[in-house]
Amino acid sequence: MRNPGELLAILAPMLLGAAIIYFIFILPTQLRGRERGRLYDLLKHGYDKGQPVPSELIRELMRKPMPTRERDIRWGALILSLAAGLALFGATMVTLWQTGVFEQTHTWTDDLGVKHTQLDTDERNTGLMFLMLAIMPACIGFTFLMLGLTKRRDDT
Repeated sequence: MRNPGELLAILAPMLLGAAIIYFIFILPTQLRGRERGRLYDLLKHGYDKGQPVPSELIRELMRKPMPTRERDIRWGALILSLAAGLALFGATMVTLWQTGVFEQTHTWTDDLGVKHTQLDTDERNTGLMFLMLAIMPACIGFTFLMLGLTKRRDDT
């Protein structure tokens, strides 16, 4: 049986990853779909009552909005802050590992005479994993930010 510290080291990355995926990709899609559904219901109600549906409105519903300069900057800042949070969490885990805050469970000595503990190693590896994981959203956020900052205002 694993102790609570080991379970936290295993479950924290999985839960955080699932939450990140949900809040960045799934929730906005659900909210847009709900809003679009309300608009379709309104149009259907008007059509059922005999009101003419303007063709411009139908074209507007079918059109995908073009990304604007401000939207790119907002997305870049949001994703960069996500990367900063992941990096801070990873750095905190590594720092706590280095200061010896985590309790030691199973201790062994390697061929070089360095003592290791299983929980120690798990916590350090989890922290390093989060530091590496922060690189991907940092690159994406930086790209969005550069796209927004280099786009001219009249291009939007």
